[in-house]
Amino acid sequence: MGGMDPEALADGPAVHAPSALDFLRLSEQDMFNRHQRDGLDALEKPKLLTEDIRYPASLYIILKATRLCNLRCSYCNAWREGPNQVISFELLAKTIQNAMSLPGIRWLHIVWHGGETTLLSRRYFERAIWLQEHFRIDDRRVEHSIQTNATLLNEDWCRFFKATGFSVGVSLDFNEKNHDRHRRFKDGSGSYADARRGVDLLEKFEIPHGWLAVVDEQVMALGARGLLEGLLEQNVATVGFLNALPANDESSSPMPYLPWDRFVEFLRDVFRLWKAEYRDKITIRELDSLYRIVGGSDSRLCIYQGGCMGQYLTVEPDGVVSACDKYVGDEAFRFGSLATQSLQEILVNNSSLEQVRSESDALLSSFSLCANYKYCRGGCPHDARLNLRHGISSNCCGLYDLIEDMKEEER
Repeated sequence: MGGMDPEALADGPAVHAPSALDFLRLSEQDMFNRHQRDGLDALEKPKLLTEDIRYPASLYIILKATRLCNLRCSYCNAWREGPNQVISFELLAKTIQNAMSLPGIRWLHIVWHGGETTLLSRRYFERAIWLQEHFRIDDRRVEHSIQTNATLLNEDWCRFFKATGFSVGVSLDFNEKNHDRHRRFKDGSGSYADARRGVDLLEKFEIPHGWLAVVDEQVMALGARGLLEGLLEQNVATVGFLNALPANDESSSPMPYLPWDRFVEFLRDVFRLWKAEYRDKITIRELDSLYRIVGGSDSRLCIYQGGCMGQYLTVEPDGVVSACDKYVGDEAFRFGSLATQSLQEILVNNSSLEQVRSESDALLSSFSLCANYKYCRGGCPHDARLNLRHGISSNCCGLYDLIEDMKEEER
């Protein structure tokens, strides 16, 4: 199942129908080549599994559709080169079939991730949506999002995203200088101008999108106001902040680790200014979500929900299934392979999954005596685990002071 779909990286665009969704009306004969039809015929039309098993009502599948990438970002450990770096058609079809038949799932969110996913042809994604509807047996809600560096976006991609309801996350940093310092093409040239053109197209087509930006020491040197003003100058409406992380496999990383405690102190500085002057101008995912929780609202952001193991799954090009992609390279968080197992077999009575679920729950529960635990639920277990690895231990996840700042604003 690990082979590359020979059409996955086709240079030409998909055959255009009058409507961007007309591909859903195509027959198997018109939608797939002979090899793909044979693979599809080998998969039974699913029946809704009825076993008395507790699956999460919301399931996130992070599809590492390809590990190939056109950039060489200094803080990225996700790209690969060589053969077998694209999820094959057979594996893609099996993943979607399995996900559409798990019982109790009311909301399935497929996150297309890489590498750079737009290196794949649009037809690759059309086939995925076609398969989704082919295997549909109930009214579960299916949402798609895609993470991209935006350098390859064009109007054809945007029409597809618009028609299919994709939301788009763009990996793009706080300003051109900072972006080009880290996010470079293979030849060493900066990618900001190309990425910015892609973002402009998303705005033109009114496609829901947000930025993901990495915070390091040089970003913090901008100060809270410099950072926020820089984002506004680029017309950023929504952004998520990620602190620079080391590789999980303990390999050397060219990007220095920004420890969690320093990152949270920076978030506190940003929060105070953001709340006072910028909240109605820009949404900062981590701050906005936590502030809403402190104010009594719910948040869908995973890092404040707890109990994430088994709800967020990554599927690699070779079929390996692991925890969310923050754990890339950590052997302990691999749960099985769709090359030889079903998704149900991987999720049920899986000793590896149960062990890391138990360890993660226990780690977050160790913060439960903290007065602000009810707001953050112990935060992200990956952050907590990374803290322990780097000698940062506490009876709090580290968000206490930030939450106190937010509670003070609510008084």
